[in-house]
Amino acid sequence: MLWNALAPKLWQYTIGTYLYRALARLTGHTEAQVKALVKREYGKVAEFQARGQLHYHSIIRLDHATPGPEGEVRPPPPQFTPGVLEEAIRLAVAMTSVPVPAPLTDRHPRVARWGSQPDIRQLRSGAPGDLSEQAVAGYIAKYATKSTETYGPALTRRLTPGALARLDSAQLRSHITRLIRAAWRLGAHPHLARLHLQRWAHSSASAATS
Repeated sequence: MLWNALAPKLWQYTIGTYLYRALARLTGHTEAQVKALVKREYGKVAEFQARGQLHYHSIIRLDHATPGPEGEVRPPPPQFTPGVLEEAIRLAVAMTSVPVPAPLTDRHPRVARWGSQPDIRQLRSGAPGDLSEQAVAGYIAKYATKSTETYGPALTRRLTPGALARLDSAQLRSHITRLIRAAWRLGAHPHLARLHLQRWAHSSASAATS
Protein backbone atom coordinates (compact mmCIF):
# COMPACT_ATOMS: atom_id res chain seq x y z
CA MET A 1 0.00 0.00 0.00
CA LEU A 2 2.81 2.42 0.83
CA TRP A 3 4.60 1.69 -2.43
CA ASN A 4 1.40 2.29 -4.39
CA ALA A 5 0.88 5.58 -2.57
CA LEU A 6 4.45 6.70 -3.28
CA ALA A 7 4.52 5.51 -6.91
CA PRO A 8 3.20 8.82 -8.39
CA LYS A 9 6.04 10.74 -6.73
CA LEU A 10 8.48 8.06 -7.86
CA TRP A 11 7.27 8.59 -11.43
CA GLN A 12 7.53 12.38 -11.14
CA TYR A 13 11.13 12.19 -9.94
CA THR A 14 12.04 9.69 -12.64
CA ILE A 15 10.58 11.59 -15.59
CA GLY A 16 11.12 15.11 -14.28
CA THR A 17 14.53 14.93 -12.61
CA TYR A 18 16.54 11.76 -13.10
CA LEU A 19 15.83 11.34 -16.80
CA TYR A 20 17.46 14.71 -17.49
CA ARG A 21 20.39 13.81 -15.22
CA ALA A 22 20.87 10.54 -17.06
CA LEU A 23 20.74 12.28 -20.44
CA ALA A 24 23.35 14.76 -19.22
CA ARG A 25 25.63 11.93 -18.08
CA LEU A 26 25.32 10.07 -21.36
CA THR A 27 25.83 13.07 -23.65
CA GLY A 28 28.46 15.00 -21.67
CA HIS A 29 26.21 18.02 -21.12
CA THR A 30 24.99 19.70 -17.96
CA GLU A 31 21.35 19.28 -16.98
CA ALA A 32 20.70 22.91 -17.92
CA GLN A 33 22.21 22.32 -21.35
CA VAL A 34 20.11 19.21 -21.88
CA LYS A 35 16.92 21.10 -21.02
CA ALA A 36 17.93 23.83 -23.48
CA LEU A 37 18.37 21.23 -26.21
CA VAL A 38 15.53 18.75 -25.73
CA LYS A 39 12.07 18.51 -24.24
CA ARG A 40 10.70 15.17 -23.11
CA GLU A 41 7.10 14.26 -23.84
CA TYR A 42 5.23 11.24 -22.57
CA GLY A 43 1.90 9.55 -22.15
CA LYS A 44 1.28 6.99 -19.42
CA VAL A 45 -1.42 4.74 -18.02
CA ALA A 46 -1.40 3.33 -14.48
CA GLU A 47 -2.58 -0.22 -13.97
CA PHE A 48 -2.92 -2.56 -11.02
CA GLN A 49 -1.74 -6.13 -11.24
CA ALA A 50 -4.00 -8.89 -9.91
CA ARG A 51 -2.14 -8.78 -6.59
CA GLY A 52 -2.89 -5.06 -6.25
CA GLN A 53 0.58 -3.79 -7.23
CA LEU A 54 0.63 -0.59 -9.30
CA HIS A 55 2.71 -0.31 -12.46
CA TYR A 56 2.88 2.04 -15.42
CA HIS A 57 2.71 1.72 -19.19
CA SER A 58 4.27 4.71 -20.92
CA ILE A 59 5.47 6.10 -24.24
CA ILE A 60 8.36 8.57 -23.89
CA ARG A 61 9.99 10.65 -26.61
CA LEU A 62 12.41 13.54 -26.95
CA ASP A 63 11.63 16.63 -29.05
CA HIS A 64 13.83 19.57 -29.89
CA ALA A 65 13.47 22.16 -27.15
CA THR A 66 12.90 24.87 -29.75
CA PRO A 67 9.87 24.46 -32.04
CA GLY A 68 10.08 25.12 -35.76
CA PRO A 69 9.19 28.40 -37.50
CA GLU A 70 5.50 27.48 -37.65
CA GLY A 71 5.50 26.05 -34.14
CA GLU A 72 5.91 22.49 -35.42
CA VAL A 73 7.56 19.78 -33.35
CA ARG A 74 11.15 19.12 -34.41
CA PRO A 75 13.29 16.03 -33.81
CA PRO A 76 15.97 16.34 -31.12
CA PRO A 77 19.63 17.07 -31.93
CA PRO A 78 21.47 14.10 -33.48
CA GLN A 79 23.26 13.01 -30.31
CA PHE A 80 19.93 12.29 -28.60
CA THR A 81 19.29 9.02 -30.40
CA PRO A 82 16.63 6.43 -29.49
CA GLY A 83 19.43 4.33 -28.02
CA VAL A 84 20.57 7.19 -25.79
CA LEU A 85 16.98 7.76 -24.63
CA GLU A 86 16.55 4.05 -23.87
CA GLU A 87 19.75 3.94 -21.82
CA ALA A 88 18.80 7.18 -20.04
CA ILE A 89 15.46 5.70 -19.03
CA ARG A 90 17.21 2.61 -17.64
CA LEU A 91 19.62 4.79 -15.67
CA ALA A 92 16.82 7.02 -14.37
CA VAL A 93 14.79 4.02 -13.24
CA ALA A 94 17.81 2.65 -11.36
CA MET A 95 18.68 5.99 -9.73
CA THR A 96 15.26 7.10 -8.53
CA SER A 97 14.05 6.47 -4.99
CA VAL A 98 11.53 8.05 -2.62
CA PRO A 99 11.94 7.82 1.19
CA VAL A 100 9.17 6.09 3.12
CA PRO A 101 7.79 8.58 5.69
CA ALA A 102 9.09 8.44 9.27
CA PRO A 103 8.64 7.23 11.97
CA LEU A 104 7.93 3.92 10.24
CA THR A 105 11.57 4.02 9.16
CA ASP A 106 13.20 5.34 12.34
CA ARG A 107 15.03 2.08 13.03
CA HIS A 108 15.21 0.71 9.53
CA PRO A 109 15.16 3.51 6.90
CA ARG A 110 13.42 2.39 3.75
CA VAL A 111 12.89 3.84 0.31
CA ALA A 112 10.47 3.06 -2.50
CA ARG A 113 12.13 2.07 -5.76
CA TRP A 114 11.11 0.66 -9.12
CA GLY A 115 11.24 -3.08 -9.63
CA SER A 116 14.21 -4.80 -11.20
CA GLN A 117 12.50 -5.76 -14.48
CA PRO A 118 11.65 -2.64 -16.51
CA ASP A 119 10.46 -3.57 -20.01
CA ILE A 120 11.86 -0.83 -22.27
CA ARG A 121 11.56 -1.07 -26.04
CA GLN A 122 12.20 1.36 -28.87
CA LEU A 123 9.17 2.37 -30.90
CA ARG A 124 10.12 2.12 -34.58
CA SER A 125 8.32 1.27 -37.76
CA GLY A 126 9.34 -0.15 -41.09
CA ALA A 127 11.43 -3.18 -40.16
CA PRO A 128 10.15 -6.73 -39.51
CA GLY A 129 9.46 -7.28 -35.84
CA ASP A 130 9.32 -3.57 -35.00
CA LEU A 131 6.49 -2.29 -32.87
CA SER A 132 4.18 -0.25 -35.08
CA GLU A 133 2.66 3.04 -33.97
CA GLN A 134 -0.79 1.50 -34.34
CA ALA A 135 0.13 -1.46 -32.14
CA VAL A 136 1.44 0.76 -29.36
CA ALA A 137 -1.55 3.10 -29.58
CA GLY A 138 -3.85 0.11 -29.26
CA TYR A 139 -1.85 -1.21 -26.33
CA ILE A 140 -2.09 2.08 -24.41
CA ALA A 141 -5.77 2.47 -25.30
CA LYS A 142 -6.44 -1.00 -23.91
CA TYR A 143 -5.10 -0.08 -20.49
CA ALA A 144 -6.63 3.39 -20.53
CA THR A 145 -10.03 1.78 -21.11
CA LYS A 146 -9.36 -0.91 -18.53
CA SER A 147 -8.53 1.71 -15.90
CA THR A 148 -12.01 3.22 -16.23
CA GLU A 149 -13.85 -0.01 -15.47
CA THR A 150 -15.87 -0.25 -12.26
CA TYR A 151 -15.64 -3.12 -9.86
CA GLY A 152 -18.79 -3.02 -7.78
CA PRO A 153 -20.36 -0.60 -5.28
CA ALA A 154 -17.97 -1.50 -2.46
CA LEU A 155 -15.06 -0.11 -4.47
CA THR A 156 -16.59 2.84 -6.31
CA ARG A 157 -17.12 5.21 -3.38
CA ARG A 158 -15.05 6.37 -0.46
CA LEU A 159 -15.22 4.23 2.64
CA THR A 160 -16.50 5.26 6.05
CA PRO A 161 -15.77 3.47 9.33
CA GLY A 162 -19.21 1.89 9.08
CA ALA A 163 -18.62 0.66 5.54
CA LEU A 164 -15.24 -0.67 6.58
CA ALA A 165 -16.89 -2.74 9.31
CA ARG A 166 -19.18 -4.27 6.69
CA LEU A 167 -16.41 -5.25 4.27
CA ASP A 168 -16.55 -8.91 5.29
CA SER A 169 -20.14 -9.08 4.04
CA ALA A 170 -19.39 -7.31 0.75
CA GLN A 171 -18.49 -10.59 -1.01
CA LEU A 172 -15.01 -9.38 -1.94
CA ARG A 173 -12.05 -11.68 -2.30
CA SER A 174 -10.09 -11.95 0.96
CA HIS A 175 -6.99 -10.54 -0.72
CA ILE A 176 -8.85 -7.38 -1.72
CA THR A 177 -10.29 -6.98 1.77
CA ARG A 178 -6.82 -7.23 3.32
CA LEU A 179 -5.44 -4.58 0.96
CA ILE A 180 -8.25 -2.17 1.77
CA ARG A 181 -7.88 -2.71 5.51
CA ALA A 182 -4.12 -2.19 5.26
CA ALA A 183 -4.64 1.13 3.46
CA TRP A 184 -7.15 2.22 6.10
CA ARG A 185 -4.89 1.19 9.00
CA LEU A 186 -1.84 2.96 7.57
CA GLY A 187 -3.92 6.02 6.73
CA ALA A 188 -4.72 6.50 10.42
CA HIS A 189 -1.04 7.07 11.16
CA PRO A 190 -0.43 10.83 11.57
CA HIS A 191 2.91 10.70 9.76
CA LEU A 192 1.19 9.23 6.71
CA ALA A 193 -1.71 11.69 6.61
CA ARG A 194 -0.32 13.48 3.54
CA LEU A 195 -0.68 10.27 1.52
CA HIS A 196 -4.50 10.32 2.00
CA LEU A 197 -4.61 6.51 2.26
CA GLN A 198 -8.00 6.41 3.96
CA ARG A 199 -9.55 8.71 1.38
CA TRP A 200 -8.51 6.37 -1.42
CA ALA A 201 -8.66 3.04 0.41
CA HIS A 202 -11.71 2.04 -1.66
CA SER A 203 -9.69 2.28 -4.88
CA SER A 204 -6.35 0.99 -3.63
CA ALA A 205 -7.16 -2.55 -4.69
CA SER A 206 -9.92 -2.02 -7.22
CA ALA A 207 -8.10 -3.50 -10.18
CA ALA A 208 -7.27 -6.61 -8.20
CA THR A 209 -10.78 -7.73 -9.09
CA SER A 210 -10.13 -7.58 -12.82
